[in-house]
Amino acid sequence: MELVGDEAKWDAIFASREAELVASGFQWPEGPRWTKSKGLLFSDTISGKMYRWDEATKTAVVFLDDAGGCPKANLVEGYECAAGQAEPGPNGLSREYPYVKKRKPSHNIAVCQHGARRLAQMDLNSREMTELVAYLVVSDCCQGATPTCPAGEARWNVYDLSRDLWRATFVRRIEHADDVKEGCADGFVYHAWFHVLLASCPGGLCVVGLDEGAVIAKLRFGGSVANVELGGGYAWITGNGGLYRIKLNDEKPADVVKPFAESLQGRAETGAHLRPPPPSAEL
Repeated sequence: MELVGDEAKWDAIFASREAELVASGFQWPEGPRWTKSKGLLFSDTISGKMYRWDEATKTAVVFLDDAGGCPKANLVEGYECAAGQAEPGPNGLSREYPYVKKRKPSHNIAVCQHGARRLAQMDLNSREMTELVAYLVVSDCCQGATPTCPAGEARWNVYDLSRDLWRATFVRRIEHADDVKEGCADGFVYHAWFHVLLASCPGGLCVVGLDEGAVIAKLRFGGSVANVELGGGYAWITGNGGLYRIKLNDEKPADVVKPFAESLQGRAETGAHLRPPPPSAEL
């Protein structure tokens, strides 16, 4: 692994310049999601399984079989399993409605089910799936899918939700290109303190500065990164057939705290581009 870009900013966020491989042998791991009650959950889009990381035994254990919605026993009425899917399993996982302040604490997570071709919600206690109606915001440009999205290029569209949770105002597009053609702008997580995205990008893990409007640091993996999550003091990364993690710094450097506070105060006074609120409740 190789770190390129702003090493000081990377070191302010992370306690290491290496990602620790904690579990391997998966076909295409995706969608890591940290929950308070179950710890880290993640998907395998090809095998169809959902896994839970067990910190006590240092192993990944199966949390749910056929989590992508197939076979039909796991489908709700009206959904069919498409035959011959390359990735019939679950993909991205998300907390359900994390920014609705007045909503009661939920024990559900949202699951993107490839097999059923739907968005479902899963009760973490019963592990039952039901249909979920929601809106999604996604990365732009992945794996050379179209002529306007060449391999080796990543794009993130930034929207302002500060005034109206349900109305997005386009702010800017952040672009990044690399000679490495493997990987793309896929999953990402927002680090509120540093106002950055920790994101998959061609060849590795990118720190995307939302104020800078650019990739400011990058850890080259030598392969594809699928998705990223924060929880339990780590950044969790799925990709290359494995589950990785990087220890986060507990203390915030003084030279980072002050600009953050000044920036937040300025944003509060102008009412422009405020950071989103933290989740209303942990799962």
